Amino acid sequence: MSEITGDLDIDGVANTVVDLGNLGAVGGTVTVTSSSALVTLKFNAVTTVGADVVLDNPSLVTINFGQLTHIGGALRYSNHAATHLDLSNIESIDGGLYIEDFFGNPSLERVSFGALRSVGDGMTITQNSALTAIDLGSLRSVSSLLFISRNAAVTTLNMGQLTAVGGYMVVDNLDSLTALDLSNLRTVGSDLYIGNNAKLLAIDFGSLDSTANRVRIVNNPKLSAIDFSGVNTIGGELVVTGNTKLTALNCHGLSATCIDAPGVALTNCPQPC
Repeated sequence: MSEITGDLDIDGVANTVVDLGNLGAVGGTVTVTSSSALVTLKFNAVTTVGADVVLDNPSLVTINFGQLTHIGGALRYSNHAATHLDLSNIESIDGGLYIEDFFGNPSLERVSFGALRSVGDGMTITQNSALTAIDLGSLRSVSSLLFISRNAAVTTLNMGQLTAVGGYMVVDNLDSLTALDLSNLRTVGSDLYIGNNAKLLAIDFGSLDSTANRVRIVNNPKLSAIDFSGVNTIGGELVVTGNTKLTALNCHGLSATCIDAPGVALTNCPQPC
């Protein structure tokens, strides 16, 4: 069988290995869920899935995406036993990418984004308690929300080649992160929020040119340095509050509606709110 035009539903199987063999394409959704014995899943020759890929299994350790390059919907990932998620040859996901403990990833330590270039909706990486590093690799655009939150063990967040976030961007409650470099990011299509990162010492906005709405940097108790030198335009307020170690800030002439930064000595900043 080279193609399934509809959905492929693998639910509650007793196998330890599921191998999709010579199957080349699935027109609908691929769902592999509630299979307590399943340890290994192989996509092998599958190159495209027309709708969502949903993976939610308590014992699944190894997922080989094989030749899969395109997902027409979302990828929803929640597998209790897997320590590494490797997106391998997947180049585009037209829907969202959701890696979150709402579905359950307590063992996940590492995510490799592989060949992924674009996510057509939002991307959420949240509440993965064992995750220590996030490297977005070759990913260039996220069309909607980018939400990286409540991954308490993450010490490294590499934004890679990401240049555009189409919606709201959140980096918060990363309790072990000490530095944030936005690297190649150029535009954010809504608010940018960086908050409640207990060990964060420095933020480098890198090549960020503009945000459509507010930028809020709040309640990062050890933050002492923010580099705004590459930023031109903030579409709303710049809010810098509750960062108790931050005593001075140079905005390098960036444009914003106003700045709210009580107790911080300001240079080359917008008018106070």
